[in-house]
Amino acid sequence: MNKRAERIGSALAAVLESPYWRQADASLVLAAWSKSGLSLSAFAGRHGIQAKRLWRWHERLREKATAPAFHRVRLVFDRKAEEKPGSDGGVELVLRDGRRVVVRPGFDASVLKELVGVVESWSC
Repeated sequence: MNKRAERIGSALAAVLESPYWRQADASLVLAAWSKSGLSLSAFAGRHGIQAKRLWRWHERLREKATAPAFHRVRLVFDRKAEEKPGSDGGVELVLRDGRRVVVRPGFDASVLKELVGVVESWSC
């Protein structure tokens, strides 16, 4: 066994002995379970942990991975925009770093959905 595998093995052993798991601990155990190819109950039995504990962490982390991410929004009413000729009542999203996304009436919803997906993937 190489040194990395030994470290992972000893880290897994320490986590399995712990009565309390943090998210990183549970992720390590779930990765070991996935890699093992064993059923949940077989893996839990082999390592002396409760199957329901492993399942709860599996569900909790799966929900976190699929939960929508929300960003803080501040609405600002701009009276000057009303006075500008050609103001069409669009919406402007200003990101923390100053970048702007402007959505005009009649926008293509599929393009906006794709754009939002890209913006949400950026780490802020």
